[in-house]
Amino acid sequence: MTLVCCVLLMCTPFFACAQNALKDELICSVSNASNKYPDSSSVGMEPIKINHKIIASGDRQFYPYEYVNREGEPDGFDVELFRALMKNLHLDYDLTLGDWSQVHQLMKNEKIDVIVGVMYSPQRAKYIRFGIPHNIITLSFTVKNGSGFESSDNLKGKRIAVQKMDRGYDYLRETGFTDKIVAVNTIKEGFRMLESGDCDAVLFDHLSSLTMARDLKLKDTKIIASNIAPQRYSIGVNYKDEDLLFLLNEGLYEMKVSGEYDKIYDKWFNVTDHAGERYRRTISIVKFVLISLLVLLLLGAIFILVLKSKVKRSTKEILKERDRAERADKLKSVFLSNMSHEIRTPLNAIVGFAGLLCEEGQDIEDKKNYAEIIKCNSRQLLQLVSDILDTAKIESGTLVLNKNDFTIEDPCMEAFMSVKVNFTSENVILQEDYQCDCIVNADLLRIEQVIVNFLTNAIKFTKKGSITLSTICCPDSDTVEVSVTDTGIGISNEDANTVFDRFNQVDKMGRGAGLGLSISKNIIELSGGEIGVDSEEGKGSKFWFRLPIAGMSH
Repeated sequence: MTLVCCVLLMCTPFFACAQNALKDELICSVSNASNKYPDSSSVGMEPIKINHKIIASGDRQFYPYEYVNREGEPDGFDVELFRALMKNLHLDYDLTLGDWSQVHQLMKNEKIDVIVGVMYSPQRAKYIRFGIPHNIITLSFTVKNGSGFESSDNLKGKRIAVQKMDRGYDYLRETGFTDKIVAVNTIKEGFRMLESGDCDAVLFDHLSSLTMARDLKLKDTKIIASNIAPQRYSIGVNYKDEDLLFLLNEGLYEMKVSGEYDKIYDKWFNVTDHAGERYRRTISIVKFVLISLLVLLLLGAIFILVLKSKVKRSTKEILKERDRAERADKLKSVFLSNMSHEIRTPLNAIVGFAGLLCEEGQDIEDKKNYAEIIKCNSRQLLQLVSDILDTAKIESGTLVLNKNDFTIEDPCMEAFMSVKVNFTSENVILQEDYQCDCIVNADLLRIEQVIVNFLTNAIKFTKKGSITLSTICCPDSDTVEVSVTDTGIGISNEDANTVFDRFNQVDKMGRGAGLGLSISKNIIELSGGEIGVDSEEGKGSKFWFRLPIAGMSH
């Protein structure tokens, strides 16, 4: 709280300037980056037209995202967002909701054009094109009080109820978390099975689980945080219809810029309880959240201001340069819009569970669980702010390295131990292999930061096999190479070429802000070294950097 307030006080005099700069940045030329899709408004291009009725579907029981209300009509955040998109794009459509597994079968058979809300997975990518992520889903376990299950680790090998074709179902199968998967058509069935003792836990979206337990009046249940990373959530389109996907992305971008998206989001995900005593207890927390959001958005505005650059002007190239710059502005604006929801996710958890801590009648076990969730989300928020500040320093040229001589094994061992403390996978071996005992001249803490980044990325994408942190001398170039080699999913050649670019996310499941590897690249280059990746899709990756040797240790 003290840190946030200090930053706010320092940044207040610049708020009006930064706000105007943010608006200017949306219309000025700032970089030479190119977009995947052509801008239909560019000179000489015909606008994209969709002449057929759009057939859309979604889950009939996924409150508050999409569900059938008491009047028998489709309702929810996804439904309202999709209807607004169709209205803005002047497209004719037909929307119905059904069982989730049936919806996926309809998409596979090309009977529908759009799924109004879906999480990414490699299997789904075979028949679905995913739009710009517009929300983040957090998966949690629901168990009965007194069951003895205090963490997700206690649930390995147990009977887990999960909705067919849900992302949680894919996770249980991919990771081998349990061989006792209880697949149900609707999450309501899963909660009824939990109540009757036919399963040990239910794995589903955190917010929907809270709502379902409340609606079914299940007072003897509690939520356990899972180790599953937050999943990015977007509109899904038939894999053959690239034009429709482009229009929906463009429409969603316009809604984010205009503020229409935020109005719909706030309507469905406002965590403040305005009733009676609870409102009075939580109002101070809400004020803290609003101030924090203001500071973070201000940092984003300053970040854009720092990134501004001039586009070269020439008679023949001016239109092409202008179009590329405008598309780059859109990418940056979408990134900041998505960043606001990356920020909202831990903040919503902090506010929501802080409110629960204030309620009377909570037992000690529940309070410990809520406190752990608040602590976990606070760490995520702190890391996100640190990455933004590091990137801003790099862009402004104010990142200073505190260089000293040290043995290369020192940051390696520190990074390895800090990661190993929280490493729980039983299917992956985390190991060290140091073959070069030499001295380098660099910033020890920053080098440790790069190694931790390599290790945590490897852990994300390695479900079985090994992860090896190693050092080796390169006598031909008088350098030492530090590398992290894993047996994970690997990276395609196309993604390997851009993996160190700012805002880039090779992780299509949408985890992280896309800044860590970019920061690592700048640290190594400022240290006089080089950084790279060797990878083959499906067979693993090797992330490495090399630093000049200052001497040998004896």
